[in-house]
Amino acid sequence: MAKVLLINPQAEIGKKVKGGIAAPLGLLSIGSYVIKRGYSVKIINTILENDPMRNVLDETKEAKYIGLSVMTAQITHALIMSEKLKSLGKIIIWGGIHGELFPKQTCEDSAIDYVICGEGEATFFELIDSLEKGKSVENIPGLVHKKENKVIVNPPRKPLPVEAFSDIDYGLLDLERKFKKKRMLEFETSRGCPYRCGFCIDTIGWRHNWRSLPAETVLNDLEKMKDKYKIEEIIFREENFFVNQKRAEKIIEGMIKKGLNIKWSTNIRAEYFKDDYVNDEFMTKLKKSGLTSLTFGVESGSERVRGYMKKGITSEQVFRAVSYCKKHDIHCNITFMVGYPTETKKEIFETINMINKIIKIHPDVTIRGPVPFMPLPGASIYQYCLDCGFKEPKTLREWSKREFDLLSYFKEYCADSNFLGVDKKDRYLIENIGKYSTLATSSWGRIMSFSPLLILPTLLCKIRWKLKFFRFPIDYKLYKWVTKKLPVY
Repeated sequence: MAKVLLINPQAEIGKKVKGGIAAPLGLLSIGSYVIKRGYSVKIINTILENDPMRNVLDETKEAKYIGLSVMTAQITHALIMSEKLKSLGKIIIWGGIHGELFPKQTCEDSAIDYVICGEGEATFFELIDSLEKGKSVENIPGLVHKKENKVIVNPPRKPLPVEAFSDIDYGLLDLERKFKKKRMLEFETSRGCPYRCGFCIDTIGWRHNWRSLPAETVLNDLEKMKDKYKIEEIIFREENFFVNQKRAEKIIEGMIKKGLNIKWSTNIRAEYFKDDYVNDEFMTKLKKSGLTSLTFGVESGSERVRGYMKKGITSEQVFRAVSYCKKHDIHCNITFMVGYPTETKKEIFETINMINKIIKIHPDVTIRGPVPFMPLPGASIYQYCLDCGFKEPKTLREWSKREFDLLSYFKEYCADSNFLGVDKKDRYLIENIGKYSTLATSSWGRIMSFSPLLILPTLLCKIRWKLKFFRFPIDYKLYKWVTKKLPVY
């Protein structure tokens, strides 16, 4: 049987992560699906490699089919590898969100043979199996292909049965490298999200349809993973683990009853912390089952901006969620963004004020961001940005040039946007606030436990944060220099 190579390209070319990095679950699921049907599969996560091209070329000597999972920020690296591999006679297949959003434009590129839209497991298998057997690919749902120099977009594929993403073959990963620091694996028990946040791509197509593995299947898979891989920790890496209350309760109670003794973390929504769901009794069970950390998105400290985002949560719910986590000694990660269309300078400072209040409630919380808002193709707010003059690239190569330098992309976005509520003279805030928030909001105990080298950068960050002064980020260079000395990048 033909050999298949699946590649996760880099978003920032040449930037290797030395520490732990999340497994490419999409490729892992496709690889597991294809292996069960008789094909040989290898996965390369290029962000872990010193010389990714050399690694890819070494592995492609026997591989015939090359699959790449590509988000917009990964286009440049994916094109570099695709061009090289296609010149060696390989069949190049792209999947991932960018190709799904721009199927015709993506498949038109000369470096790409096929594009897969939507969930890729069955489509990828049917494609390579048809090619191996000399069959037509014209009737494969979810496939984009070329015929007589024209791009053909086949009808979409219906979402797979939930059983398709159970019983993953984690042996496709380099487990010796992954388990070097701790025996941790990611596990996807559900797909999709039923909510409608305006900045998110999960509001489109099959992604808006939340489907989940039954509680019994999740518990059986956990037992297998514990048995086979001797894992100590699990990350339920999905949009929202707690959508179905009864299912969540069965899984939690099952983990306790079976004595799995696995630490775990996942995502949740702030409004789930309420009297008839995530209350004191449920939090006690969560803690007993091994829960260590919860992540939830707040995005803005402004009630108006969150309403415009269709976020669907209140400030009161946010503070209640943080209080519950503090009370039950559960770490929480909270995400924020700035520069959302129509957001004003005053509302950006409301975000800072909310973060400060959260820190008072739970001093050991982790604040992620505020990151600059980026118009993501497919998100409902994206069309509004286009209507206001945001310029969309017309070819895959144009996307590549734009995404190659994310900083230039951001500056172009700020300079051209007439839908921002922040005056042009104050738009430095959008770019700079996130540079200081991580250290500024971290406790000194956490900083010292990580590295004493961060003392001076942290002090400067905390001063800036308190004064709300984010101009001239010269000291940020000191922080970046220090982090290069640490075992992360």
